[in-house]
Amino acid sequence: MKTCNPFHKSILLVCATLFHLSSLSALEYYWVGGSGLWSDHNAHWATTSGGAVFHDQVPQSMDNVHFDANSFPAGGTVTIDQTIIYCMDMDWTGAGGVPVLEAPYDKQVWIYGSLTLVAGMQWNVQGEVHFRAFQTGETITSAGREFPSTVFFDGVGGGWTLLDAFRGYQFAHGDGAVYTNGQDVTVNYFYSYG
Repeated sequence: MKTCNPFHKSILLVCATLFHLSSLSALEYYWVGGSGLWSDHNAHWATTSGGAVFHDQVPQSMDNVHFDANSFPAGGTVTIDQTIIYCMDMDWTGAGGVPVLEAPYDKQVWIYGSLTLVAGMQWNVQGEVHFRAFQTGETITSAGREFPSTVFFDGVGGGWTLLDAFRGYQFAHGDGAVYTNGQDVTVNYFYSYG
């Protein structure tokens, strides 16, 4: 049996502490106010569903984002205006009024957890989508939406399960495990890297 020297023990303790602190700092972000820019956190990223208290920054990779019944009173479009946006889980459950997530080709979406889309929405993200989990148990619900650019799956120790059919332009697998769960996967191109 090998033992860790004091230096390695210190490194392990620092890593464990950082991991624990990062899970404590995860925040819930709720979109409110209908149409707007992703970066406009003072007007759209509330701390509660339908709330009027706003976060002081846009969501980060450890934060969950929610689009629900209080997000779009009369429909609306969320426009990604930053080069890369980040979140842990992205959940559109309950969003009404045919909401739209829109981004041109030069914008990217990085999701470090699960994705839940709904049938009544439009996914107009023309840029890359990156699934970058480092833990198993993540899920993807596409709800019939298609990914028109490359979708990357990458993350040591990550695991994603498809909960419905997946359609897209290009499926790129770098690391982690993607479980099709018996669902159809329809893409123009598939490649593995890493």
